[in-house]
Amino acid sequence: MVVPIASMEWLLHVHRALVRLNASRPQSAATQENPFWGKYPFRLLDTRTMAVPHVPASGGIPSAALSKWQHALPPRHRPVLVLSSDPNEARAAASFMTSRGWTTIAIGDPVSTWPGPWAPGPPTARLWEPSPLVRRWAHRIPPGPVLDLGAGAGRDAVYLALRGHAAYAVDRLPDALDRAAALARRHGVCLTGRGCLDLDRRGAPEDLARAFQGTWPARFAAILMVRYLSRRCLEWIADRLQPGGLFLLEAFVRPPSGESPIRPRARLLEHGEACNFFPDWKLLEHSAGRLPTGEPVARLVAQRPAMRHSQWQPLVPHSGRTGP
Repeated sequence: MVVPIASMEWLLHVHRALVRLNASRPQSAATQENPFWGKYPFRLLDTRTMAVPHVPASGGIPSAALSKWQHALPPRHRPVLVLSSDPNEARAAASFMTSRGWTTIAIGDPVSTWPGPWAPGPPTARLWEPSPLVRRWAHRIPPGPVLDLGAGAGRDAVYLALRGHAAYAVDRLPDALDRAAALARRHGVCLTGRGCLDLDRRGAPEDLARAFQGTWPARFAAILMVRYLSRRCLEWIADRLQPGGLFLLEAFVRPPSGESPIRPRARLLEHGEACNFFPDWKLLEHSAGRLPTGEPVARLVAQRPAMRHSQWQPLVPHSGRTGP
């Protein structure tokens, strides 16, 4: 789909009118996060190499780098308006993204015809999004380091680093960890630690213990497993989560009868199984739903009980043992 840049100008006028009409009401979360475009669900992608100045609230990825930076794009269910100095380049970038599952709208006029306002400098808005579960509970994570197990391209870890946490990421794919580190640098933060480990193998807890010994924190304020599941590591997680810390889990579940699973059986939760992972912990959320792809998932947020200061015992070095 191609639309003129005047369509964007019209959307901006409508948004500003709505802001004036609702000036006495509290701003929505969407408006607080993106005050320029408010509740509109789309994201703006500027594909110019030298995108200075830029349309406010746009993020920049040059057309030639789109393949490399797909993990920095919005979720595939989020519409993307594609801008460029050359409308043909905008169409080509939109076509590339559409072929990979995004819904795109190319702006059919050069971005220079945008009547304003303009924002100075390059377009640095964050187009990608963390997991809704992580975003929903990030404010409840206590101060301290966080660990993302099965981190993939690192969006959740980088999001928490942007919120001031020392973020550590573990994944079995070194190229995924490289993308995570690059994403962090792109936004002016860093991943404090990265570990390339296969958490599905039988010795995974011992591998984690050896990797962490003496170099990474003894305990974490939060440990994440998002769209990933490793039952082998649960006892290790119980040992390494600090009192009052949060465990955030989003895992695929066995689909209802009649639906064929597309994930390995070992990575699928049984219905209600996650509630029994840490029976003595405070259950803050246990919910079920489906991803935009239609796959069923279960979500769990559990808080390790707080301990009185007199109960605190520092961890001794691991010798292969796992457990609290």
